[in-house]
Amino acid sequence: MKEAPFETIASLSDQTHDIADVRIKTVVFAKCPISGWFFNHWGLILEREDGRYVTVQFVKSGCEIDRAGSLEHAKEPISRCSNANVENVQTMSLGKPNRCSTVGQIINAASQFEREYSFFSYNCRHFVLDVL
Repeated sequence: MKEAPFETIASLSDQTHDIADVRIKTVVFAKCPISGWFFNHWGLILEREDGRYVTVQFVKSGCEIDRAGSLEHAKEPISRCSNANVENVQTMSLGKPNRCSTVGQIINAASQFEREYSFFSYNCRHFVLDVL
């Protein structure tokens, strides 16, 4: 039996229960060139209605959620996954969320995909497009 790629989602839900009902004000697309490659790492930065931020990204170990007090700090996990400087992270506001209006809904949407990370067939880019 294949191991679930999102085995950490339950623990993520436990770790984020205090912000699960916080509404998302703006979805921000973030990308950063992967150091030494011609590819970009993609992620989402969620601006919460309370003025704080949550970074959501898909990495080899599954869905990663990070909290931040500012947009600049929310870029750090994206740059960390790219082995690059935070100055290399490019962002673009996508406006209000289409389907998921709370942080908890984003986490639940991420758990629905049940996909294993593969650089070629299902990576951070596919994850971002699926969540949106």
